[in-house]
Amino acid sequence: MQLNSSYSSLINAYSALNCSYNELLSRYSILNATYSELLRQYVSLNASYSQLLSLNSSYTKLYSALYEPLRNETVPTVDELKAWLAEDPTDNIAYDMPNFVCGDYAVMLTLHAKLMGWDMGVVAVLGKKADGSEFNHAFNAIICMEGLVYVEPQTDEVWWYSGHSEIQPGGWYDYPGTGQIYVQEYIVVVLYDRGG
Repeated sequence: MQLNSSYSSLINAYSALNCSYNELLSRYSILNATYSELLRQYVSLNASYSQLLSLNSSYTKLYSALYEPLRNETVPTVDELKAWLAEDPTDNIAYDMPNFVCGDYAVMLTLHAKLMGWDMGVVAVLGKKADGSEFNHAFNAIICMEGLVYVEPQTDEVWWYSGHSEIQPGGWYDYPGTGQIYVQEYIVVVLYDRGG
C-alpha cells in the first residue's frame, strides 16, 4: 500500500514536471523566435551603421569641398591631371538643357578637384565662331607644373597654348572640337591661382 501511494505521488510529480517542461519548452521556443528576430534586426542595423560610417566619410569630404577653403594645395602635372580626369565621373553626366549645362560641369569638376587638393577655376568665354555664330561656354582652368592648362569638363579634353598664357579678349584661339573662336569676353567665374 505504501509502495502504491509512493507510485501515485511519483506519477503526480512526473505529470507536474512534464507540464512544467512543456511550458518551459513553449517559452524557450518563443524566446528563440524573438532572439532570431532580434539577431536579424541587429544584422540589418549593423549593415546600415556601416553604410552610415562610409557616408560620413563622404559627407565630410563633400562638406570640405563646399564650405571650407582649400588647404594643403598641391599642383599636379598634366599627366596626373589627365589620369585623374579619366577616373572622375563628371563627364559621364548627361547634358540636360537647362538643368545641367556647361557651367554645371565646370563647377562640379572644380569641387572634385578641390577634394584632390587642386586649385581649379571655372572660366567662361563669350564670343563668336569663325562662321560668325555665337559661342558662349564655361570650362575649367588649372595651373599645372607645366603652366596654365584648360579642361573641357564634358569630354575631359586638356589643352594649353604656347607660353601657357591665359585666353585674352580680342584674340582668336582654337577651342578643341569647335575650331577658331573669337573672344569678346573672358570671365573668371571661380577664381584660381594664376601663378602670381
